[in-house]
Amino acid sequence: MEQAVRRLADAIGIATEELPQRNRCCGHGGHMSVANPDLYDEITLNRAAESPKPYLVYCANCREVFASRDKECNHVLDLFLGLDAGAGVPTLEQKRQSSLRVKRDLMKLITDEDFQPERQGWDALDLTIADDLQRSLDQKLISAADLREAIWLAERTGDVFVDEADGTRLASMVKPVITYWVEYRKTGPETYQVLSAYHHRMRFK
Repeated sequence: MEQAVRRLADAIGIATEELPQRNRCCGHGGHMSVANPDLYDEITLNRAAESPKPYLVYCANCREVFASRDKECNHVLDLFLGLDAGAGVPTLEQKRQSSLRVKRDLMKLITDEDFQPERQGWDALDLTIADDLQRSLDQKLISAADLREAIWLAERTGDVFVDEADGTRLASMVKPVITYWVEYRKTGPETYQVLSAYHHRMRFK
């Protein structure tokens, strides 16, 4: 596999050299970012600092890890195919939309079917999420779809805490394994500003 990557790089005129320590995990492995965030930060920063030169990777997770550390890097297939992956890291919602787009295109190509994902009531909600909060949510693996569903349920059932001083609302959504909490404020019809969110796996009986 490594030789195949090197051949692709050679084919498009990229000169490569090995890092001082070869084949070390970027830090993504084992969902370390969730299991031990402090260790994840330490490892990913160390990996990004191993060389001042740009990195060439052949794993999508590696690319995201290094991009999140502001380390210049490219996926070998993006370069080989002339694709612009952009400088940043896509959000969970953007990844979900990309997956649906790929499924739609493949189904049309292979079976000539027009795929449309099932629409849910909460899909129409428009959320405003600050950039810093979005990064935090992605690290916690909380998607915008999760928050839309939680807010939609809270607004329709009335199961929500309301701070009457400023209109801030706090609601939860219990799933089979995870309970989501979201703090938000309504800013217009079907439009909400997300202020914070978290989840836990505790169940109370």
